[in-house]
Amino acid sequence: MRAEGYVTTGNHKTWYRVEGSLDRSRSAPIVVLHGGPGLPHNYLEPLAELACDDRAVVFYDQLGCGNSDRPDDDELWVMSTFETELDQVLDQLNIERFHLFGHSWGGWLALLYVLDRQPAGASSLVLASTCASTSENTISTTPTDMRSAPSNRAPGRWARKLSARPAASDTALLRRPNSRPDRHPQQFVHHPDGGGTR
Repeated sequence: MRAEGYVTTGNHKTWYRVEGSLDRSRSAPIVVLHGGPGLPHNYLEPLAELACDDRAVVFYDQLGCGNSDRPDDDELWVMSTFETELDQVLDQLNIERFHLFGHSWGGWLALLYVLDRQPAGASSLVLASTCASTSENTISTTPTDMRSAPSNRAPGRWARKLSARPAASDTALLRRPNSRPDRHPQQFVHHPDGGGTR
């Protein structure tokens, strides 16, 4: 079963697709955060094979790419926009419990979302090809190589906004890892049965 549609984020529309059924699934769905910024979800579609009678997989294109709106507002291109967008996807699709899968830039977003919002419904966090340790002030920036990404991957306004950050900040990744257990939501620090989550 497949369902597609739009949720609203402020005055903008965010496209989503659900593989499987959110209503009939007993297990928490997998919510997929794609890389980029500016790269749509398409390359992660093989994850749809994880959908079954017991679990749904939710894809969405973040604002600025794919099937979602592409607003021309420089003030939107900050991390909090994407955290709010994820809140809206979860809320408008009535998702209370979920597994969060973040690839590349989507992994940065997933980390920031879990650390900032401390969502009670997050059952697990899967990070794929992303940095899992970073300083508090570096997670909201993009490394130098992404700032120089071709314009077909990231809108120019993102590159302008992100390039204002001094290049020296990129080295903070290696100097001050953010691995303090007190910053991690409790469900990710210890699981009562010592195993995975359903």
